[in-house]
Amino acid sequence: MPAGSDSVKVAVRVRPFNQREKNAGSKCIISMNGKTTVITNPVNGDTKSFSYDHSYWSHSDFTEDGEGIYHPATPEGHYADQKTVFNDLGKGVLDNAWQGYNAALFAYGQTGSGKSYSMIGYGANKGIVPITCEELFKVIDGNEDKEKQLQILQFEKEGEQEASETWENMAAA
Repeated sequence: MPAGSDSVKVAVRVRPFNQREKNAGSKCIISMNGKTTVITNPVNGDTKSFSYDHSYWSHSDFTEDGEGIYHPATPEGHYADQKTVFNDLGKGVLDNAWQGYNAALFAYGQTGSGKSYSMIGYGANKGIVPITCEELFKVIDGNEDKEKQLQILQFEKEGEQEASETWENMAAA
């Protein structure tokens, strides 16, 4: 690994409520301050704090622009958009891959917790995977070596079902 980089980073992200949660009148019991995530017991108000490399607040405090992309509602807002998550997590993985290191990024969590949104995105809010692919092809297109090979392996385990896909792309200019 390049000097000064971490071999493992752990990040958590709080997503917005989905429609089912809104309809149920759910209350957010998570708060974040810097790298600390706090869970508040809704019954007695007791709190438990956890520290991570990154604690991303994406639950509220965002606006949607004309293209459908979410941004912090105010300049000092702490909403973490997709680009922020990519810059903090995906960019380092991509940089290490360019230096010849094997690179991996894992998303782990309960079904419906927001893994797919962070990794793939939704609509105009592209996640880590499509942003990484865009960055990969920008560099490949600018490379004078016309023989290129790109291999991406995506593995997803959801409950008892597994899906695995491999893509190979031979690009010739």
